[in-house]
Amino acid sequence: MRRMIHSLLIMLFTVSAAQAEEGLAAFDQAMQSFRSGDYVQAAQAFEQARSQGLDRPALYYNLGVTYYRLACWQEAEAAFLKTAETIGMAPVAYYNLGLVSRKQNDVAGSSRWFERCLATAQDEKLRRLAQHALDGLPARDTAWSSLFSVGLGYDDNVTLENDSLVAVSNASDMFFELFGYTQGLLMGSQQDGLLLKGSLFGDFYLDETDYSLTDLNLGLYKTFRLQAWENEAGAYLGYATLGGESFTNSANLSLNARRELSDRMSLRLRMRLRQIWSLDRLADAIEGNSSDYRVEGQWRLTQTSRLRGYYELELNDRQDSETATTFASLSPTRHSLYADYRFPLTQVWEMKLSGSYRLSDYNDANLEAGGEVIEREDDRFKFGVELNRQVGKESQLLLEYSYTDNSSNIDRYSYRRNLLMANILFEF
Repeated sequence: MRRMIHSLLIMLFTVSAAQAEEGLAAFDQAMQSFRSGDYVQAAQAFEQARSQGLDRPALYYNLGVTYYRLACWQEAEAAFLKTAETIGMAPVAYYNLGLVSRKQNDVAGSSRWFERCLATAQDEKLRRLAQHALDGLPARDTAWSSLFSVGLGYDDNVTLENDSLVAVSNASDMFFELFGYTQGLLMGSQQDGLLLKGSLFGDFYLDETDYSLTDLNLGLYKTFRLQAWENEAGAYLGYATLGGESFTNSANLSLNARRELSDRMSLRLRMRLRQIWSLDRLADAIEGNSSDYRVEGQWRLTQTSRLRGYYELELNDRQDSETATTFASLSPTRHSLYADYRFPLTQVWEMKLSGSYRLSDYNDANLEAGGEVIEREDDRFKFGVELNRQVGKESQLLLEYSYTDNSSNIDRYSYRRNLLMANILFEF
């Protein structure tokens, strides 16, 4: 195995004269110094070649390997990150970034890079090396993993769509978005153990503050394997606010299962049961229970592109809204179809295109104020574009646009909406 790793570290140390437009002499000198074991001189010569205008992925890769041999971890990391900007070189760069993180005793970081290598590499030798490196990492079972994002957005039609409740402002506004997630192992292992998970989400509008909402969840999850399936069963509590006031509490049960169908295909199944309690008069109508069931497939089309899609069935039994002269059903049966396609747009930017359709049939007919009886039905189409790029070892920049068109046979529930948002995501 050591010979395989050594071969991988130097396999790109053969660059033909035709590849170098400038700095070729310095590059050749660097090659000679590296082969003779003079890594200090090799690093100096590679840097000289770069200063003379040589700007090729192989240069950065070789420079990373040289700094790796010199135990200059930050310099090696920077060189391999530069290498990863070239799509065809990204998997081997990710592998070497994993080696650099491992040398610095960064178990979480090395695991992320080796997993990224596995997700993108097509070369079986490289995949075996990455898997072997992952298997050899110290246990991460006591470590916590978290992510946090902050964003600023513009909404041209501020709309509340919480469960079955829809309210349309017909006003535009800026908003601030916050998201946080953390999980840690309480006992056992990541594959067969008990996890604690928590999340916080919030949208805060500048002017339309009645539409500002937050959602907090905290729960316990049991992971286990059943033949080829990786499973996770969880129970968690939810708390939501609307307009700065308490809105709902919920108790939730979930079951997720995943298995690999092939090297390129995976299948996921999800079931969730919810009981919702009202904490505000506005939420009384949506108090009750719901359940949803999802079947999801994911396909790795090429080394760097991926297609994902799912079907979801949602069932609801809510209190609904009733007065002396009107009745409004807020208990829909929903069918949702979703798909997204992720692919590299440039050497540094990745794009995701997404689209979804949701049909909502409400269980009981509405009685309108004028005495008209209508069985409500909504059709929602949603399209999105997302651009993201890595801006640091553990951070990403995300730019998003989405368009929503909800058509209802009851006019007050119809709306169109455009959202623009920029987010910074941090992992730690």
